[in-house]
Amino acid sequence: KRIRLLEEYISVAKIVKGSLSIGAVIAEDISVALIIHEINMIPEKNNGFVIQDFPNTKAELSLLMKAISGIDFESKRPQPADKASIYAPIKPCETLRYDTKKCGLDCVLYLHSS
Repeated sequence: KRIRLLEEYISVAKIVKGSLSIGAVIAEDISVALIIHEINMIPEKNNGFVIQDFPNTKAELSLLMKAISGIDFESKRPQPADKASIYAPIKPCETLRYDTKKCGLDCVLYLHSS
């Protein structure tokens, strides 16, 4: 497992180096991949981790939650209408989304000081 993680880390590190060498911003999915790599390196006996100053955008938050929990919280949940037929139509209802409170993160703190 560690060899596979190291190979993934090296490929991501090459992308980061290329972006930084031309002065480009590191893509959100690359930032999340680096953070997830570091989380995976934490020994299982530890009780958790704190990520400081991340995420900064809703897109980063969605990517991080998907990487941790495996659920795409931005996608539309399957609806009863998805299985409807012309013989058994279902009235459209409000689109349901995944509950972001069940994302796999125990606590998210947002502190802002001016």
